[in-house]
Amino acid sequence: MLNAITFAKVDEIIGLVERACRAPDERSDDPRRGGPSGDRGVARAAPPMEPQPAPDWSHAVTRYLDDLADEALAEVVALYHFGRGDYARVEDAVADARRRADTHRQKAADLAARPDLAACLRVALAQR
Repeated sequence: MLNAITFAKVDEIIGLVERACRAPDERSDDPRRGGPSGDRGVARAAPPMEPQPAPDWSHAVTRYLDDLADEALAEVVALYHFGRGDYARVEDAVADARRRADTHRQKAADLAARPDLAACLRVALAQR
């Protein structure tokens, strides 16, 4: 199944993608952040948190994916395709993702540009 990436890391990717998709003035659903809104959340922070400094959240997603090891990125690509329903078994998706000839940077950019990335990863994690 998955050897190079943990489910916790995939959850981090989902969180980054969801933040990147929010409108700038949308409220955060993370009450741990505190602030004047209390339990209702606070306004989304402008810059991403360390260690992924980037001008905005969408760049942080791309950078986070680009910083993954080759095997880990291939497994995230496989989870995306498995969650989208392209494969019946995650093992087949992983094998196909590892065979693809795209460069690491191309895979990261392609994956970051997918509007349904968070939803497909959630589906894949739910079927584990």
